[in-house]
Amino acid sequence: MFPQGHPGQDARVGVKRAGWDVVNDILLDQRLPDASSACALEIIICQSAEREQRVAEFYRLKGGQAVEVTYRTKLAELEGRQAATGHERDRLIRERDQALAQVQEWARQAAARKPDEVGGTYREALRLFVEGKADAALQLLSDDRLQHEADKAKEQLHQAVQGWLLKGQLLASKFDYEGAGRAYEKAVASDPGSMEAWLAYAYFHQQQNHFAQGRRGYEQALTLARLASDNASVALTLNNLGILSRDENRHDDARKQFEEALDLYRTLAKHNADVYLPDVATTLNNLGVLSRDENRNADARKQYEEALDLYRALAKHNPDVHLPDVAMTLNNLGVLSRAENRNADARKQYEEALDIYRTLAKHNPDVYLPDVAMTLSNLGFLSRAENRHAEARKQYEEALGIYRQFAARAPATYQRRVRAVEDLIRALPR
Repeated sequence: MFPQGHPGQDARVGVKRAGWDVVNDILLDQRLPDASSACALEIIICQSAEREQRVAEFYRLKGGQAVEVTYRTKLAELEGRQAATGHERDRLIRERDQALAQVQEWARQAAARKPDEVGGTYREALRLFVEGKADAALQLLSDDRLQHEADKAKEQLHQAVQGWLLKGQLLASKFDYEGAGRAYEKAVASDPGSMEAWLAYAYFHQQQNHFAQGRRGYEQALTLARLASDNASVALTLNNLGILSRDENRHDDARKQFEEALDLYRTLAKHNADVYLPDVATTLNNLGVLSRDENRNADARKQYEEALDLYRALAKHNPDVHLPDVAMTLNNLGVLSRAENRNADARKQYEEALDIYRTLAKHNPDVYLPDVAMTLSNLGFLSRAENRHAEARKQYEEALGIYRQFAARAPATYQRRVRAVEDLIRALPR
């Protein structure tokens, strides 16, 4: 209650509880409503030690909702024009997935900022976005307004850059990738010394398979991180750059980048295991994939097994986040074991991965059923190699049923897998 207040008056809601922080602090600044427009204000709090994780989850949720609204709207437009062909549906799904990947990275960056670091147009637009008013936020983030902020005194430059980055994220959530690219270009042009802007720029272009722009961004970010002696940012940039190098078949570069990132993350984890052990595991897994690609199987096994041990330990405390990582690493190990004719190990690894994916698919079938089918196909291949043809047929047929289900919605993505499994079934002896 604000007994002395009047409608339209600016008000700041304060929350004080020792050891706790506000997750959605962007909504603490309000204008007092009149009686007809009064509504509940929901404030989410968490323990201070969990703030960054919970804020990232909050922004991932809000960003995902915006992406889903755009996807449903565009799908309805296609269907209204009777243009919803399989090809068009596939294109929309790919654009949705790209937008969700952008949401993940943007949420991580947004959560890393402290409440007192957020202001200006960025703060106003972020509040509108959190309230579900993405179009109003984009209108506020006009090029003219952001350029005006960028031209202000140096102390205001950081907030303007945050606005460009937010604009890029919002446009990506609407599948406007050309507009998003221009916003990220504006961000790095406005402040070439911003490591955060270069990281966001690089990640966006990496997701778009613009390898040259992605490499440029990561190399700029890496230079700035080294100058700042920011080892966490150096490691993050090196890991992302390693993935980019691997995708370009620049294996020597990728190995150097992954190995330096791993050394840095191991050092950081000694002092802050809760934050950096997941990064150690992720980098080990990336190195394992690279080693397997180069037929360095002994190295790959060692890297996968250490990553698996770490993911198992992490999953005990946070299964929702890390059980998929356990299953992924088990599947990677299974592929490696099968290549080395360690069939008993491969079967054990595939079967455990399959059990995990089945459990995950009960709650999120759209995400994890394709992983169930992939692991069943791997098991079928192993069973066929061992002349266990009845088991292979059963595994292939279950995988085929899943792939057909998804091919009905996205044929360009899944029809190739349907045909591949059908060929495998036909090749089995009767």
